[in-house]
Amino acid sequence: MNRRIILCLTTLMTGLVSGVPSFAAETEATAVLIAHPKFPRKTLSEKEFSSIMLGKDVKIDAVRARPFVLGKGASCRQSFFSLMKLSEKEAVGRWISLSFSGAGTAPEIIETEIEMIAKIKSTAGAVGFVCSGTEIGSVKGLQIVNLER
Repeated sequence: MNRRIILCLTTLMTGLVSGVPSFAAETEATAVLIAHPKFPRKTLSEKEFSSIMLGKDVKIDAVRARPFVLGKGASCRQSFFSLMKLSEKEAVGRWISLSFSGAGTAPEIIETEIEMIAKIKSTAGAVGFVCSGTEIGSVKGLQIVNLER
């Protein structure tokens, strides 16, 4: 949150100093994590989240987590990869490696947020994301907590 305020202030100050408003720097939407309505938790550790989204076989309180990722057209896709602490190229490389090694499977790619919400709602253990401002209906919002302090 503080990082976002600093970015907005920096963007505003840059525009004031140069005489040209520069609000375009803040056009990327933020990823909001969602899960199946009966997903056993509202929070995941950073390690659990990364393991799930990298396609590793992860069980959360005896429920097998199934990852889903929005396609390249999603405005919040880079925000999602930031949550994973990886670039898109690094994440895709790991998905390919896991798939070929048999140690996991790449997340299913979902093209639209409407399809994502429907897929999450209909798939037990599903975890995915939509862009901020999207109505998530009856699916569960998730948060990542940093337990490594």
